[in-house]
Amino acid sequence: MLGSAPNLCKEVAAHMTTAKPYAATRAVCVTTAQDHPPDGWASIDWTAANREVERLQQRIFRASQQKQWREVRSLQKLLLRSQSNLILSVRQVTQVAKGKKTPGVDRRVALDAESRIALVRELQQTPMTRPTPVKRVYIPKANGKQPWCSGTA
Repeated sequence: MLGSAPNLCKEVAAHMTTAKPYAATRAVCVTTAQDHPPDGWASIDWTAANREVERLQQRIFRASQQKQWREVRSLQKLLLRSQSNLILSVRQVTQVAKGKKTPGVDRRVALDAESRIALVRELQQTPMTRPTPVKRVYIPKANGKQPWCSGTA
């Protein structure tokens, strides 16, 4: 059973006992934040990563069709924390996207394999935070009204 585990998760699969079913191996592979593969960026099994992300997305869709909202929320959290989703996101931004040579808000570009792996490591170590609301700035109007302060919309 362990031999059929995706190559993306071979380090985790090697530590698991043979008594565990294939589904448990796959769940561990998706949810654990692993280090990069020892051979580097080129050794990542992209079809396995795509398959894992698509499988989670399909589960989210099916649960939403059945109106199982707690299941939808837990699957969304699982997808957000998955290693496969992270590496596919980094690949999309740094290799596939048309603007891959344009620096982001951090003024960095990851064009080689080492910088992509460093980006994945950095994103793994960054804790998930809730977004903060945008700062409201009052724009003076010609009639002098302040719609969000005066109570009238």
